Amino acid sequence: MTATTLTEWLASHDSIDALIGKRAVYAGADYEVVDMLQEEGTLVLGSRQQESVQEDRYGRAHRLVPRTEMIRLRDEHGQPSHICEEIMIHSDA
Repeated sequence: MTATTLTEWLASHDSIDALIGKRAVYAGADYEVVDMLQEEGTLVLGSRQQESVQEDRYGRAHRLVPRTEMIRLRDEHGQPSHICEEIMIHSDA
């Protein structure tokens, strides 16, 4: 199993969509890349360990779902975000 930073991974792959399903470590927690919002330039990570309560349309607690993190890949100047250096992508998933 090898791991690279998200910045290194992006530099060596043609399609960012290939990230979906990969295991990632961010802020010391295990995540899976669950989506890529192309227009927003946002990576969506789903926790493999933590859950949060999802509410129904009336605001009542409904069910537990994986906690998600939405990571912007570029800063306000269009440059790669420093957060990309903090996310490790594992090649085993």
